[in-house]
Amino acid sequence: LLASLASRPHAELAACGVGAMHRLTGGAGSEFDWDAWRVVVKGGLVDALLRTTTSLRLFAHRDSAPLDIAPRTFQSKAATARLLTNALAETYFRHGDCLDFETLTCLVDALVSVAKHAKQAAGEAGAGKNNTH
Repeated sequence: LLASLASRPHAELAACGVGAMHRLTGGAGSEFDWDAWRVVVKGGLVDALLRTTTSLRLFAHRDSAPLDIAPRTFQSKAATARLLTNALAETYFRHGDCLDFETLTCLVDALVSVAKHAKQAAGEAGAGKNNTH
């Protein structure tokens, strides 16, 4: 439920979902066993992040979006991806020692994927600027 809310196209709803997951891990994380962490990380934070970044990638390469709607939707998804990335990074630093190897690997792989995508997007943006001169 929280992962679904966190990947909503509306920034305010997505922020509520991310915030709820973040408060859950921050407040009750020390009580979680490995199975609970697996559900929260893989089925919650990582799943929502993957859905959000996948839609961002598809959206970024789509030329047919209406100009008045497209920038708002893209900005909303980007803001949600930043919130989810921050929540995952904080989960790693705060509770990484509570995670089993598989869950920790999933979390780290998601963060690496976001970093690679950000680097690629920055390179494409820079290449686009160079082509206009």
